[in-house]
Amino acid sequence: MTATLEWRKARRTGLLPAGLGGCALAAAVPICNMALRAETYLSQPGGALQILLDANWPVMAMINALLVVLGASLFYHIEFAGNAMVKMRTLPLRETSLFLHKFAWLAAACACALGVEFLGLGFCARHWFGAGAELAAEVAKNWGFSILMLQPALSLALLVSSACRNLWVSLGVGVIFLFVATLVIPLDGFAWTLWPFALPFQALGNVAESEVLAYGIAAVLETLLFCAAEGLVLRVRRHVE
Repeated sequence: MTATLEWRKARRTGLLPAGLGGCALAAAVPICNMALRAETYLSQPGGALQILLDANWPVMAMINALLVVLGASLFYHIEFAGNAMVKMRTLPLRETSLFLHKFAWLAAACACALGVEFLGLGFCARHWFGAGAELAAEVAKNWGFSILMLQPALSLALLVSSACRNLWVSLGVGVIFLFVATLVIPLDGFAWTLWPFALPFQALGNVAESEVLAYGIAAVLETLLFCAAEGLVLRVRRHVE
């Protein structure tokens, strides 16, 4: 029932066409890159998927992070419109469940979008590089790692959106967070890359084997922290309103 309700809300916000368009754009990045500059990458040493990720993942991760900010902002904007948040308090529902349902819905949508993007990468690896049977397992591992790395940014974007009534404020804060990740924080140090909006830029092949588990634990802890912080946001909102 809840999943159906969130689906209807997503259709009303225009999030679906925006998400599909962004997903298609991200998936098209490596395909267009290879179609136009195949010789440049075919001459490089290393695995096919790793070459493709090195060349295309920064742009793809940027698109994914922007879609997360947009999705979180739109998903909560519809709740604030018409004082729907106030009306919800009359229902026998916990307010924190609204946040968790939205997080679960957007996390599933992000997993599907990343799946399409990695299918695009896999197509490039098979078509231009002639990658073998091991490609499927490599794509699956990178897909799972990227899903995990995106969760802290998603939960933080939702937390900001739940605290801001104004759509443009939540969008602006999310873009600033992304700006900090791309232009302020150096992405070559482990501690710096733990910033929630810097984690989506981490590709599995570029992470040392000794740090993969640490990144996974950090992503889980950050996600749990931001989800738990929603309770504090709700208390503050009750006092303010």
